[in-house]
Amino acid sequence: MKKISSFIVLIIVGVTLLIGKGGPIVDQFNPFIKEDIYYAVVDNDGKYGAENKGFARWEYKFKGYNESGQEQKIAMTASKHLRIGAYLKIRSKGSYGMEWEEVQIDEIPKKVQIQHN
Repeated sequence: MKKISSFIVLIIVGVTLLIGKGGPIVDQFNPFIKEDIYYAVVDNDGKYGAENKGFARWEYKFKGYNESGQEQKIAMTASKHLRIGAYLKIRSKGSYGMEWEEVQIDEIPKKVQIQHN
């Protein structure tokens, strides 16, 4: 009986993490969160992370907006220091930034440009 109760509690905690806002790591593996494209402006210097097998990583947190204008906080890493003021197109799954590329302001949807001003 004790094992069954422990198992049920573990299931409840797991489901809560998957459905709730568990952060970028949980979002990365959550099958219920869909990928979306967000646009953000680099407004901070990021944080230099540890080197992994000779590759440096910079950690960033952004406030991004999708084409509908919905806001999403995004955490991601980059292999280089990003330029302050640069516009980014970020492929994100919830708050987990998966891929990014620098874009020009005219490549950003008008609805999103208004959010960044």
